[in-house]
Amino acid sequence: MTLSNSAYWVLFSTTLALYLTMAIWSVPQISTAASGLAAFDMRPLGYSETAAREFLAALNEQGRDFYLNIQHRIDLVFIGLLALTLGIAIYFLFPTAPGIVNAMLILLPFMAALFDYVENSRVAVLLTSNLESITAQQIAAASQATVLKFGFIAVSMGIILVGLGFKFNKPGREIT
Repeated sequence: MTLSNSAYWVLFSTTLALYLTMAIWSVPQISTAASGLAAFDMRPLGYSETAAREFLAALNEQGRDFYLNIQHRIDLVFIGLLALTLGIAIYFLFPTAPGIVNAMLILLPFMAALFDYVENSRVAVLLTSNLESITAQQIAAASQATVLKFGFIAVSMGIILVGLGFKFNKPGREIT
C-alpha cells in the first residue's frame, strides 16, 4: 500500500467515524430533544413550513444549544472531509476521463459541501430566531439547501458506484 493509499484510507476512516458519531449520538440526541422529530439535516426531501415550525416548537433549549454548538461543529468538519473523500474517490475511479469531465465530476461532492454549509447557516438562523418572526421564505431557503445537499451527495455516490462497477467488471470477469 502506498503512502497516498494509506492517507486516503485514514481520510475515509475519519470521515466514517464522524458520520457514525452523528448517526449514533448527535442526531438522535437532537431528535430526542424535539420529541422524536427528525432534525433538519436528516430530511433529504426537505421540509414544509408546517414541519419546520413543528420541529422548532418541539425542540427544547438544551437541544437547540446542542444543535448549534455541538452538531454544527461536528458537521463543519464532516462536510469538508466527506467532499474530499468522495472527490478523491471519483478522481481515482475515472483516471482516463478527459480532464474537464473529471473536474466536473469531482466538483459534485464539493457542491454538496457548499449546500451543506449553506444549510447549516440557514438552519442556525431558524434555531436562533423567535418562532413567530421566522418567515416562510427563510424556511423554504433552508429546506432548498437541504434538498440540494442531499441531491449532490446522491449523484456523487452514484458516480462512485458506476466507477466501482467499471473497475470490478473488467473484460474476462464473470459476475456470478
